[in-house]
Amino acid sequence: LTGLLEGRFSDEDIARYERDYDFSMEAAFYSVAVIRPTDKRDNEFGTEELSSGLIQVSIKQLAEEQLNRAFSFRSINYLGTITVIVMLNNTPAHKDFINVMDRICRMSKKAIGISVTAGVGKLYGNLRDISHSFSEAKDAASYQILLDSEQAIYIQDVEPKSDDEYFMDENQI
Repeated sequence: LTGLLEGRFSDEDIARYERDYDFSMEAAFYSVAVIRPTDKRDNEFGTEELSSGLIQVSIKQLAEEQLNRAFSFRSINYLGTITVIVMLNNTPAHKDFINVMDRICRMSKKAIGISVTAGVGKLYGNLRDISHSFSEAKDAASYQILLDSEQAIYIQDVEPKSDDEYFMDENQI
């Protein structure tokens, strides 16, 4: 999965990977979410430091329990985050995915006392393009500095569309 996230797999590599490992990721659309936990947990005695491994395992388990109810997905611990690749059959399901990611962020604080932020990338129709969604998800999660943590942040909600071009008439200058 790391090869997909980093954009190192061609269509042929993906087909070979699915065949060799009996691992199907066939879907109409794909998106990535990156869940970033803090390294502290609140309890009745204050805040305590937790090991990164324990935090990741706890949050990954919580996320998988919530996502299993409605989505086909793959998740891994990657570069200090929990990374989720979701496979969707239609575009409206992406909004549902964002809502579930938001719920996971709120539940994490309530259930295990750990604040998390989830960055969610755009929807793509080809699995080899998942690296773009991964990059967008990381960028979205970095906005936790400006926005509240404990929520899902969709990249299109915080960054202007890159397709748009802004023109000024020379008379306005």
